[in-house]
Amino acid sequence: MVDVYNETESPEQVHWHGQFVPVDVDGAGEEGTPPVPPGGKRRLSFVPGPAGFRFYHTHVVAGADLTSGQYTGLVGPVHIEPRNDPGRYDREVFLVLKEFEPFLSKGGDMAMDFLSPRTRDRVLEERGESAMHDAMAHRQPRG
Repeated sequence: MVDVYNETESPEQVHWHGQFVPVDVDGAGEEGTPPVPPGGKRRLSFVPGPAGFRFYHTHVVAGADLTSGQYTGLVGPVHIEPRNDPGRYDREVFLVLKEFEPFLSKGGDMAMDFLSPRTRDRVLEERGESAMHDAMAHRQPRG
């Protein structure tokens, strides 16, 4: 269970990326999820899954209002451990590489090639492409 407290002055939605959740907790107004009223609380109940690194964020569309939506920082990481193989780590650290500041990005705020290797690994690329094509052939999600 997740308790969502809306401490803003507008209705809010919490959208879960990568989770298989019912429509009433998905956080998408267009799908019929009821919003959390201003100053209100809503308890969301669902079984987390599938395992992996996921995230949540507000589903309020900010448009040109730089004081609402994801500009407010209403976003965060969620890690779902596998039921039968939980990680045995000394410490887990979630590193978010994109800041959510109250301004519109023009695309020059962060180098887009910072994760690119100096030389490409063709074997790794071919394995990735092969896995993607195999997943598509079996109607499985990519990625």
